[in-house]
Amino acid sequence: MFALHNRRSLAGLLSITRIRIGLRLQIALLAITGVILTGAICLAGLHFGTEAQRQADSSVLLRSHVTSLSDNYSEAGQIGADFLRKPTEKLVDRYDHVLQQALSHLAETEKLVEAVETDAPQQISALRSGMNLYATRFHNIIAAQRIIGFSDKDGLQGKLGSAARQLELRLSELDQPRLTMLFLAMRINEKDFALRGDDKYFDRLRERVAEFETALKSSDLSEQQKAETTALVRTYEQAFMAYSVSQSSLNEEAEDFASVFARTRPPLLILSKFATDRYEAAARHADETRDLLSSSIKFAILGIGLLALIFGQRIAKSISRMTQAMQQLASGRSRPCAARSRSQRRNRRDGAGGRILQGQGRRTCRRAG
Repeated sequence: MFALHNRRSLAGLLSITRIRIGLRLQIALLAITGVILTGAICLAGLHFGTEAQRQADSSVLLRSHVTSLSDNYSEAGQIGADFLRKPTEKLVDRYDHVLQQALSHLAETEKLVEAVETDAPQQISALRSGMNLYATRFHNIIAAQRIIGFSDKDGLQGKLGSAARQLELRLSELDQPRLTMLFLAMRINEKDFALRGDDKYFDRLRERVAEFETALKSSDLSEQQKAETTALVRTYEQAFMAYSVSQSSLNEEAEDFASVFARTRPPLLILSKFATDRYEAAARHADETRDLLSSSIKFAILGIGLLALIFGQRIAKSISRMTQAMQQLASGRSRPCAARSRSQRRNRRDGAGGRILQGQGRRTCRRAG
C-alpha cells in the first residue's frame, strides 16, 4: 500500500512538472508579445511624432519669416511714401535697415522652400528681383532728392529760394509795380510746378520771364539798374530750370518706384498663401498623426487584452489541472497511468527532459501493475 502511494505521488509530481513548464512558456510568450507590441507602437509613435513635429516647426518658421517679410515690405513702402512727402536722413537710414531685414527674411524663406516641389522658389526669385529693383529706384529717388535738397534751404531749392529773395529785394528797392506783378506771376508758376509737377508751369514761367525782360527794357530805370535786374532774373530763371529738370526726374523715379512696388506685391501674396497653406497642412498632418497613434494604442490595448484573455484561459486550465493533481496526490487517489496517454503528447514538446520523465512514468506504471 505504501509503494502504491509513492508511485501515485511520483506520477502526480510528473504531471505538476509538466504543468509548471507550460505555465512558464505561456507567461513568457504573453510578456514577450506585450513588450513587442508596446515597443512597436512606441517606435512608430516616435517616428511619426518626430516627422510631424519637424514639419510643424518648419511650417511655423516659414510662416513667421514670410509674415515678417510682408511686414517689412509694407513698412518699406510706407517709408518711401513718407520720404517723398517730407525727405529726411532719418527716413533713409530707417529704409535701409528695414530693407536689410526684409532681404534677411527672404533668404531664410528661400532656404526653407528650396526643397519643396512647388512654384514657391520661382516666386521667391521674382520677389528678390523686385525688391532689388525697388531698392535701386528708392536710392535713385534719394540721389535726386539730395540734388534738389531735403529742405528749401538745401540744394537746388536753396539756390532757387536765394535767387528769388535777391530778385524780390531788388524789385522792392526799384519800386516798379509792373515788374513786381510779373515776378509774383513767376513765383505762382514756380509753386504750381512744385506741387503738381506739370511742365506747362515751366513754359508759363519762361513766358513770364520774357514779359519781365520786355517790361524792364521799357522802364525808366538806368542802364545799370536794368543790367543788374536782368542778371538777377536770369539767375532766378536758371535756378528754376535746374530745379524743374531735377524735380521732373524725381517725379519719374517716384512713378517707377510706385509701379515696382505694385508689381512686386503679387509674388509676395502668393508666397504668403503658400506659407499659410503649408502651416495648415502641417497642422492637419499633426492631427492625423495624433489620431493614428491614438487608434494604434487602442487597438494594441484591445489586442493585448485578447491575448491575455486567451492565454489566461489556458493558464487557468493548467492551474486547474495542477490543483486537481495536488488534491489527488494529497488524498492518495492519483491515477498517473490513466493520464499518461494524455500527457505523452505534451511531453514530446518538452525535449529530452520530457522523454526521461515519460520513461520513469512507464516504469512506475509497470511496477504498479
